[in-house]
Amino acid sequence: MTNGQIWLTVAIIAGITLFLRGVPFLIFARRGQAPPGFIQQVGELLQPVLIGLLIIYCLRDTVIFSAPYALPELFAIGVVIGFHYWKGNMLLSIGGGTSM
Repeated sequence: MTNGQIWLTVAIIAGITLFLRGVPFLIFARRGQAPPGFIQQVGELLQPVLIGLLIIYCLRDTVIFSAPYALPELFAIGVVIGFHYWKGNMLLSIGGGTSM
């Protein structure tokens, strides 16, 4: 692939993503009403569920019965929790955990 094809592919994917994420706002803005209760519930529950899935995914191969006994993972989790309680900034928590 040439650089032009790569940039075109990225632009198309970005455009489709932007369109799909904007469609709900366009639909409900025209009606002048709030989204249905089901959509609001999904919006409230989706973030914690996805964070839980990411935690499970990241820790799925952790070995706790042999050295280093999951200590690096526990340290990184402690750093993330510490950053979150210290500043309450999700970006700082994610960046701090990623740097571990």
